[in-house]
Amino acid sequence: IKNKKVSLIINTPSGKVSRADGYHIRRSAVIYNIPILTTLAAARATVEGIKSQKNREISVHSLQEYYKK
Repeated sequence: IKNKKVSLIINTPSGKVSRADGYHIRRSAVIYNIPILTTLAAARATVEGIKSQKNREISVHSLQEYYKK
């Protein structure tokens, strides 16, 4: 994490020891500005989003463009 060799963290702690470790992992993610997912549902949704966008060109639009008056 510290060396920026990690691009995304998936951390789903369970149990007391895991929670203590998870705290340090989440804190490091925040300090080093690395995205972190803390639930399996979020991990699944992220994977599906990455898969669906992998071969598509991404376009960016403002909200005003989507909702023209």
